[in-house]
Amino acid sequence: MDNNVSDDSLEALIQNCENEALHLTGHIQPIGYMLVAEAETLTIVAVSQNIASLLDMSVDSLLGSSLSMLPGLPDRVLFTVGVAPGSRQHEWYRTMHGQQVHIRSIRSASHLVIEIEPVRSEQPAVVDLASQIVLQPEEGEPWQDDDYWQRLLNGLLDTLPFERAVLYRFAEDFSGEVVAEAALDGSQKYFGLKFPASDIPEIARKMYFENPSRLIADVNGSPVPLVSHEDEPADLSWSDLRSVSPVHIRYLNNMGVVTSYSIPLIIAGRLWGLVSFHHSEALLPDARDRYDAEQLVKRFCGIYATFLSKRKLSMLRLFDDRMAGILSQMTLFDDAAAANRFFLNELMMWFDASATALVVNDTWYLSEHAGPMLNDIQKIDSVYRRDVSDFLLTTQNIAGLPELTTVTKPACRGMLTIRVNYERHSPRLYVFRPPESQVTHWAGKPEKVIDTERGALSPRNSFAKWEQVKGNESLPWLSSDTLFAKKIRVGMVQLVNNAFEGWGVSRE
Repeated sequence: MDNNVSDDSLEALIQNCENEALHLTGHIQPIGYMLVAEAETLTIVAVSQNIASLLDMSVDSLLGSSLSMLPGLPDRVLFTVGVAPGSRQHEWYRTMHGQQVHIRSIRSASHLVIEIEPVRSEQPAVVDLASQIVLQPEEGEPWQDDDYWQRLLNGLLDTLPFERAVLYRFAEDFSGEVVAEAALDGSQKYFGLKFPASDIPEIARKMYFENPSRLIADVNGSPVPLVSHEDEPADLSWSDLRSVSPVHIRYLNNMGVVTSYSIPLIIAGRLWGLVSFHHSEALLPDARDRYDAEQLVKRFCGIYATFLSKRKLSMLRLFDDRMAGILSQMTLFDDAAAANRFFLNELMMWFDASATALVVNDTWYLSEHAGPMLNDIQKIDSVYRRDVSDFLLTTQNIAGLPELTTVTKPACRGMLTIRVNYERHSPRLYVFRPPESQVTHWAGKPEKVIDTERGALSPRNSFAKWEQVKGNESLPWLSSDTLFAKKIRVGMVQLVNNAFEGWGVSRE
């Protein structure tokens, strides 16, 4: 291993990870069988090399024949699967050549992929297992986020025989944090730890978004090649059996995980997080059991999305009431300066800020304690009044901008700014926060380990808790902060439109 690599070389290696053709591996995991056929004609164009052990037919005799001619393959998986890429159809507990199997068909862009797995558990007594697990509180019972998360993990561990399950939530930058954990032995190994965004690169996140789950059955298993007469390997973007990237195998080896299974949490149309299962020995969860787990997660996502929507609506009502109260009280003051100081002091307390400042028609109004900061505030304004990328902008470290390295007052470190519009004299509001010590616990030191022999990035060797302390940034601006900021802007627009005590914007 060698970490003495230039920044340009490192960026190239990171881009290579992002560009890895995970969907064109040309291999499957050795836990099942695959046939790939042209979508229109059903002519078989690729088969897994192990197919003869199931069908008692040679690879050569299968290539070029029709899926519809295979004995034991039900019409349902051939003719009722949807036409959109990623569409699926299942047949559970079928018999093919004397062996009980599960069959699923998956539509790709131009092919129909048939995946066959041996049955590995008894047929469940309850048809819809997901509906039997309680994922929401009784009427009037006060559940919070962690109540929902923990109930989901406990239900999933009752469904699947893994040693550990973690709920992993993505941040806006796609780093992640384990916000809930459940284990058969009751221990907590990853709870509260964060993982860098590079642990799940963009191409992998895209595939998580498009697939109901991802199983790595055995990191020590030998992948089975797909045999094909076509020049290009089959597109396995939506395949459950798709083989595993060597980098991911090394990653799991370093974690001490032999079998891994992940189900994406899609909430409000975005990849919100993952439920990930770990086992320290090879484990073959039954395909039907995995399907039941997928349905349980889908049901959870609907329930949890409703909880989040109700909470957001309640928060919006609170913000509306708060802004209405502030604007009403501003009308009680005799002059604009006093009204604006009241406005700024109220917002300073609401945001737990070090200072707030407002400029209207080139006149500055300051909150308590902001007077000595005016010179730095005006430097900041000279930069941000030219930024027309959004009406609302935030930063945790104003001095990190090249144009503002001379800003010296610590109280100006973090900033939220709100502007009414992009006109030169548009009122602009600034909210400041001081730097504060912040401790982040990572699952291993999130550094790039470079294997120069392979010319690729390598996963870190340790996932033990690593503490990172920062003291040069303000506390982060939360989604609730930006939500209230949007309500503040609405109130500022009202003040401008009503030309409240000098808020009418000059056009000169």
